[in-house]
Amino acid sequence: MSILTDRLHRTNHSILDVCEELGIEYNEELMEDMAKCDACGIWYHEYELMLDTDGLNTCKWCDENYGIKYE
Repeated sequence: MSILTDRLHRTNHSILDVCEELGIEYNEELMEDMAKCDACGIWYHEYELMLDTDGLNTCKWCDENYGIKYE
């Protein structure tokens, strides 16, 4: 992980704020495989997210608490 992804992982900080805090210039390559949960806005690695029924990235917590439950 890069220093940027370390700082963003499991937070809802903006990329620009973190880059400014770390004193680095944003480079898309530093983001590696990071993506935000479309429901809560928390940053995760892409493999930690799943697509919901609308095709949006959703974290496990949001899926369990806001997802559609079929019975």
